[in-house]
Amino acid sequence: MGKVLRESLNSRPAFPCSSSSSSPSPSTTTSTSVTETVNGSHHFKITGYSLLKGMGIGKYVASDTFVVGGYTWAIYFYPDGKSVEDNAAYVSLFIALASEGTDVRALFELTLLDQSGKERHKVHTHFGRTPDSGPYTLKYRGSMWGYKRFFKRTLLETSDYLKDDCLSVHCSVGVVRSYTEGPKIYSITPPSSNIGQHFGRLLESGKGTDVNFEVDGETFAAHKLVLAARSPVFRAQLIGPMRDQNTQCIKVEDMETPVFKTDGFEYLKESCPAVLTELLEYVARVNEHSVIACRHGNEVILDGSDVNGRRLFFSYFKDLVGREVTVELKNDLAIRGTLHSVDQYLNIKLENTRVVDQDKYPHMLSVRNCFIRGSVVRYVQLPPEGVDIELLHDATRREARGG
Repeated sequence: MGKVLRESLNSRPAFPCSSSSSSPSPSTTTSTSVTETVNGSHHFKITGYSLLKGMGIGKYVASDTFVVGGYTWAIYFYPDGKSVEDNAAYVSLFIALASEGTDVRALFELTLLDQSGKERHKVHTHFGRTPDSGPYTLKYRGSMWGYKRFFKRTLLETSDYLKDDCLSVHCSVGVVRSYTEGPKIYSITPPSSNIGQHFGRLLESGKGTDVNFEVDGETFAAHKLVLAARSPVFRAQLIGPMRDQNTQCIKVEDMETPVFKTDGFEYLKESCPAVLTELLEYVARVNEHSVIACRHGNEVILDGSDVNGRRLFFSYFKDLVGREVTVELKNDLAIRGTLHSVDQYLNIKLENTRVVDQDKYPHMLSVRNCFIRGSVVRYVQLPPEGVDIELLHDATRREARGG
């Protein structure tokens, strides 16, 4: 195990430094070099031994390949031996590296099994008694470890290792690998969240509710903080700077109770995601809001004062979707952003928003999308190139004449 130690305060520093009573104590880091073997084995059965004799010195039969430690291996059996100088007096047995590899270090074991049941196996092994020079190194693909004179043929053919003209070989391989361990880092997978079910049961129980939605004569209770936490739209609507005076009971018009249950609170109870902006559009109620147009400097200003002009400007605004506008609220807050949508009550949804007076409203800097109720709008400012004033004047005159 290797350790890296910082020099202690009492030892001589390698370079000048100022001493301080508040200096941190020396820290110690540790690491461990681990060398081990990845082990695997293969059983190779050779049948028809008598038919293999005479196939030629240096010729072999091979096992199927097998994988140990990320490398592919094979067993080679030479019935007439591997070396010419032995004149086919011995059988040879080798384990070979059958895949690409460089300097693969490994331990090996070759066992010729005793088939009489006496378990007097012929074993050549590195395991348990590693050679003095260490594990064997195979330099490249095709490199082998084994024995040219594994067993004398005349003795083999009269031994208990040969039964029914069959030999049985067992091979074990232990591939050496090394790595360094640092401090262990444990990761714990948290369970899946069931906060949605908890919010659903809280909503269903009715406990702690502080806001009501009135729909078609029926009242639905909810929690302001839950709605505000799950949606920036409801946060502005209920507790933010754009909140209305009366948020104890919000009347939802133009909707029947079953629709509100399905699209609103049942959806919240099932999954409690970020509450959809569309739900707030249902909640939005417009009181005494309409618009007229006038010229102010280089901007066109739409002012809420003419009830009869609302439908006119609703259709006009729909053609401005995707354009940048500035909306000034009745509390003097001005928000600039891209017009995403507007409904018949002139409720406005903006994207990519930013506050005009950032110093006065720093708490609004993080808001990027918002829904603005039409009843809180004072002005809507448009770039002059986005408005045809004469067309507006003509449409206004026709509206005043009743068509």
